[in-house]
Amino acid sequence: MSREVKVTRQRAVVAAVQLPAMSDAELESSLDELRELAKTLGYEVVATFTQKRASFDAGAYLGARQARGIAALRTGRGGRVR
Repeated sequence: MSREVKVTRQRAVVAAVQLPAMSDAELESSLDELRELAKTLGYEVVATFTQKRASFDAGAYLGARQARGIAALRTGRGGRVR
């Protein structure tokens, strides 16, 4: 007797902060690399969130708006992507 095993891929969100010294092309290249790494590890990238900032914030990697967007994805209520 054989049993069918269904494998569910884990989902991932790619998030990045763009500092002033980073060009749009450099950011996109880094995001592409992160998405490929996630795919190689078996994850399905379901969203990408980016934010431009003057510097890193010690209290939070992303701002409140992006954090809410990620939380909305987790709860199934959608979210603003990029």
